[in-house]
Amino acid sequence: MVDREVEDALARSFLADLPAEVVGRLRAEGERADYPAGTTVYRAGSGPQAALVVHGLIRVYLASVEGRQVTVRYARPGDVLGIAVLVGGPASVAVQAVEPSGLFRISSLDAARLYAESGGPAGL
Repeated sequence: MVDREVEDALARSFLADLPAEVVGRLRAEGERADYPAGTTVYRAGSGPQAALVVHGLIRVYLASVEGRQVTVRYARPGDVLGIAVLVGGPASVAVQAVEPSGLFRISSLDAARLYAESGGPAGL
């Protein structure tokens, strides 16, 4: 069954510029996850993950040991999270759903493999 929201988000993202076979593999190997507002989707120090925002609003932020937070980025449908981590290594950020949100999770190993197969920066 085709998830129309995932298809629309893929079409809006830079992933749509990849070869059709690569996009097809990402689609086949990924999984949809929905989160209520306020949910921490990813915690600093967790293993690298990549995800496409399907719907909602996502906040990427840094937190100090004292609990202060600074927002680094907001992500909306069609935005992709986690690619920089695959290329540059771990980052100490957390990710939170600001409003009810859906993500299409892409395995970091699959994304890294497809990144390498697509020729690196020119292909992804």
